[in-house]
Amino acid sequence: MLKISKLFSIAATAFIVSGQALFAGNIPESDDPIKVTIQDWTGQHFSTHVAAGLLKEMGYNVEIVVSDAITQHPAIASGNINLSTEVWTNNVGDLYDGLVEKGDIVVVGELGLSPKEGWIYPPYMDERCPGLPDYKALYECAQAFGSAETFPKGRLITYPASWGTRSRDIIASIEMPFEPIPGGSEGAMVAELKSALAAEEPVIMLLWEPHWRFADYDFFWVVWTTF
Repeated sequence: MLKISKLFSIAATAFIVSGQALFAGNIPESDDPIKVTIQDWTGQHFSTHVAAGLLKEMGYNVEIVVSDAITQHPAIASGNINLSTEVWTNNVGDLYDGLVEKGDIVVVGELGLSPKEGWIYPPYMDERCPGLPDYKALYECAQAFGSAETFPKGRLITYPASWGTRSRDIIASIEMPFEPIPGGSEGAMVAELKSALAAEEPVIMLLWEPHWRFADYDFFWVVWTTF
């Protein structure tokens, strides 16, 4: 038996540093920059700039370095990046856990968030797909979420490719008749969601909470049970 709810389990978002940086206590202070990674979603931008700003106030030389959700981990482990302020551990397989276990990445602490991730849809889709929010309903009404490019399969907007393959893996594992369409960015995903809501067009999307989009619209979550 496969417990589908485990597919959406999330470790609390964490603040991590390079093991080389943390255990360099006997090394004198340096003018070399502390390299803080920034990635392509709103919350991570916020936490990165807060941390970088505090380090600068303390007198450190800080450099903000662009990376992505997956490639940051080997970069941090090797010391090419020193600090990441927000990590979601559910989309990187065993890579993150292995580097933490070896001590190449050190978890400084949790961010204090209570994260949630899953497939969301607008309330008007309840009438078009009876049986929601139970995920089993999606087998019967995939076409209600379809588009010209995916028909007869449903269309699911999912994360950019550089964030991992969460939805693709889930859909394949339970043979659900949906086509996962990666968003180009968080901004592109939100823009498509906003457009669909304005016209009450079908839409279902992988998204996380906390996210500012929940402040102005009440979405429903697909409910996952034992499969």
